[in-house]
Amino acid sequence: MASVYALVVGVFVYRELKFKDLPKVFLESGVSTAVIMFIVGVASLFSYVITVEGIADAISSAVLEVTDNKYLILAVVTVILLIVGAFVDAISAFYLFVPILVPILIGVGVDMTTIGVFMTVNLAIGLFTPPVGLNLYVGAGIGKTRLEEVVRGVIPFLVCAIIALLLITYIPALSNWLPDLLGVG
Repeated sequence: MASVYALVVGVFVYRELKFKDLPKVFLESGVSTAVIMFIVGVASLFSYVITVEGIADAISSAVLEVTDNKYLILAVVTVILLIVGAFVDAISAFYLFVPILVPILIGVGVDMTTIGVFMTVNLAIGLFTPPVGLNLYVGAGIGKTRLEEVVRGVIPFLVCAIIALLLITYIPALSNWLPDLLGVG
């Protein structure tokens, strides 16, 4: 629906998109979608192999043998996901890391709701983290400005987002209050 809406607005409201340009736009959209779906497909296959072959359980056991300190493991996972989020799109990162990290986090007593919120916020921060943060390029394109200016402007928001992430990570009540209130958590 959003694509159809954008097409209608682009053609009829803003009149920036001409009918003669539509085949090129559709082709570019198709190629972009194919690339993303290929990455998701390969990441899904990788996730399946990791799970079926017991690699996720082996990694989980190895990490838990080194330490079972919940806070240290959360700190390490946070750093890993922040780095991954800066280079890999969130969907692929979920496919790659959920089968590995979830058993580890459950093993140290982190509940599933907190894991979901924690991983989502981590990877969302990657959307505006240099060097590959997709939203940085979108912002530079929309603002018709240099990427360096956008990066400089986003630093205070990045600091606030990391503080919020740490609060969500280490105070589970922040991510669990609504599911607990509704009795679904």
